[in-house]
Amino acid sequence: MADALRGPGPRILARLEERRSFLPAGAWKATRLSKDGDVDDLVSREVFGDFEIEFEWKLTPGGNAGFFYRGTREYDHIYWSAPEYQLLDDALHPDGHNRLTSAAAAYALYAAPAGVVKAGGEWNAARVIVDGARVEHWLNGQKVVDLRVVEPGLEGERSQPASLRPIRTTGSRSQG
Repeated sequence: MADALRGPGPRILARLEERRSFLPAGAWKATRLSKDGDVDDLVSREVFGDFEIEFEWKLTPGGNAGFFYRGTREYDHIYWSAPEYQLLDDALHPDGHNRLTSAAAAYALYAAPAGVVKAGGEWNAARVIVDGARVEHWLNGQKVVDLRVVEPGLEGERSQPASLRPIRTTGSRSQG
């Protein structure tokens, strides 16, 4: 089985049935990778630069979560060092009323269109492609965000919102 996971093509990072020991202590469950209550983030042991990931997600009605990429643990909050693919029930969570903080947005930086996310309690399909400075967010088969991340402060690039400004590295890392 291990040899089948090597070679050309995508690398499978984890199969839940093989990675139970990978999960941090607490309320994470490997049956369908879920968490109950206030627990620490699930963070990969390896550092990644360019990658493509696909995953399905479902939130309880009104739910809010996120997938951070190219982040580090050097600051108090992961969102000070990493962009976020927002996972949200747009219909029932207040952040769903703002396209910059809605489902599949690059949270507070780049908006995703309305009407693509399914309601809380239903499964959604996500895809994130990170290739150099180019980032794409996909939701339910539709590309919803297409952006270029560069060193913050360069002319012509989107400025960071006040909530992300304490540390000015959000999105600028080439790996994390």
